[in-house]
Amino acid sequence: MSHTGWDITDDDRAQEGYQEARRAYLAGKAARHRRTAPGMTQTQLAGRVGMPRELIARPQQTPDALRAALAIVAPGRLDEMQATKDDAFAKAVEWQSLSPVRSWVLTWARDIEIARRPDLSSRFAHAQNRLEHEDPATAREALRELSAVLDEAMKAVRG
Repeated sequence: MSHTGWDITDDDRAQEGYQEARRAYLAGKAARHRRTAPGMTQTQLAGRVGMPRELIARPQQTPDALRAALAIVAPGRLDEMQATKDDAFAKAVEWQSLSPVRSWVLTWARDIEIARRPDLSSRFAHAQNRLEHEDPATAREALRELSAVLDEAMKAVRG
């Protein structure tokens, strides 16, 4: 048994998940070192190093399916998801409208789309890191890239 009281080798599914996450990490690490390839897109780079195009399948747009997907691709955001869900449902009751709930579903479907796709996730993180760059042109380009990633993810989840 490990020092945490839980031996990961006892759970085959957890071991497989760990191995998949480890492969994705190593593939991402390799991709970061190969970003000097001129004219290649993030998707092409990911393919070059054997990174999967998607970490998990796109979830259905239901609260339970989105929560389950988020627990895999970004478990650190589960509390944020629950807080925004509570807010959306409270607004739905107050406004007597389902639009806050629809908005919540689309927002989280979009964010999960980004997190489940290494190409989008990489572009999103890279742009976020440059948002407050001292060079205004670099910051503007980062903002354009963030918008492009968000738009691409939203188009994907809307079908």
